Amino acid sequence: MRFKSMCSVAALLALTGCGLAEVGETQTVSFASNVDETAVFDRDGKRVCLTPCEIELKRQKNDLYFVAKKAGYVNRPFFLTVVPEKSFFKHMLTSGIVFPLSPATTVDLATGAAYEYAPGKIYLNMIEKGSAEDLEQQRTEQEIRRFFMLNYDDLKAEASVGRGEKTKTLARTMNVPENELAHKIEQTGGKESGADELVRTYRRALTTRRIQ
Repeated sequence: MRFKSMCSVAALLALTGCGLAEVGETQTVSFASNVDETAVFDRDGKRVCLTPCEIELKRQKNDLYFVAKKAGYVNRPFFLTVVPEKSFFKHMLTSGIVFPLSPATTVDLATGAAYEYAPGKIYLNMIEKGSAEDLEQQRTEQEIRRFFMLNYDDLKAEASVGRGEKTKTLARTMNVPENELAHKIEQTGGKESGADELVRTYRRALTTRRIQ
């Protein structure tokens, strides 16, 4: 019986933190841009690197905010979005997502090994201040703000069901998925703050594109 118990403990420890052992607590993320030596800053205003560059980030379950800056260019805010780490699903099958959670699953969730940032490689599209592209972006931002505030009540009503003609029109202007826009509108607390958030969402959508 004692030998059997020891084997059970050994098996339990072997399962613990499977994701952590395979992918680690950190992830390498790379940045490139159409303008070399673009500075990437984190939420606290600390410069983390100059493009082209790679940084090592601790895996966690929250999205990370950054802003790209270059003299003479428009600041470009963006997020690295957290998604489930691919191998985590394998551990779900091998160790099992059951309640109470298996040791491997618990450790992976606690350490962040269950998550990864996407995209892992991003391209920063910097645009010159006063350029035609900059002016076009400003016009689009004004249109987003005007349309949202003018149709606020209808958009909020459509957001409650996740779709609608006006939501579709605004999503097309912002170049974002309609269901994601509806969810964001549903969370807005007022016209002014909601318009500001939609403009920020539009800017983030313009900043990066996946290169992996």
